[in-house]
Amino acid sequence: MGTPTVVVCNFIMTYPGLDRKLKDSNPEVYYFSIFGAIMRQGNKGFKHIKIYSAAKSGTKIKYGMISSAEEAKEVKASMLTMAKEFNEKYNTQIEIEEDK
Repeated sequence: MGTPTVVVCNFIMTYPGLDRKLKDSNPEVYYFSIFGAIMRQGNKGFKHIKIYSAAKSGTKIKYGMISSAEEAKEVKASMLTMAKEFNEKYNTQIEIEEDK
């Protein structure tokens, strides 16, 4: 018998720096940081499932495993939409490279 394989399906990460105070005082930085956290996990094969409310201790984000190529395409489309909304709301220039 070998060592059992552990597969992570869902997990929650807490981002202590992304707290209620930052969200209230500088929402642009707060949401940009949330977007960056989601992108980093997306590059590792995980999608965000839920973003919990900002608290004094930070913001929690629940992630789940991307399980297929089709789901990966859906996640990317969602991220493109999120980037466009962020750009419109805060007049920024977030760009996500499209596969060619």
